[in-house]
Amino acid sequence: MSEPVAPRLSARLWPQAFGILHLDGEAGRGFALPPGESGDAPSLVLRQGDKVTVIAPVEELGETGVGGEPARRWRAVSLDGVAEAKASIVLKEATSVLSEAGAAVLAVATGSDLLLLVPEELLGRALSALAQAKLERLA
Repeated sequence: MSEPVAPRLSARLWPQAFGILHLDGEAGRGFALPPGESGDAPSLVLRQGDKVTVIAPVEELGETGVGGEPARRWRAVSLDGVAEAKASIVLKEATSVLSEAGAAVLAVATGSDLLLLVPEELLGRALSALAQAKLERLA
């Protein structure tokens, strides 16, 4: 009888830059992210009352017609192949090593899908820290 195969953790660096847009009042109440040209790139719309925070590829934020260029450009790394039961452990370790490397991080987890956003100017440092962390041992 063969042993079950453990999921293999892989990291995907999304090629596009991401932005974070904060809207409130009338702009927040009626906001909808238009369908984008970014293929399957992740995006997130978080609503709280009449305040909306949007994380999406920069070119899609420009298509919304509200706001200007985001104050900071972010790059996204998704971690795939994480068992849902271990997602919080992998997320904790990933954010910890990024923080120790001096990279700000915005982490989003939905079940076993993990997305890490780091400032574009710190991408090299962040990727190096994640590679050294050997996160696959936790998956």
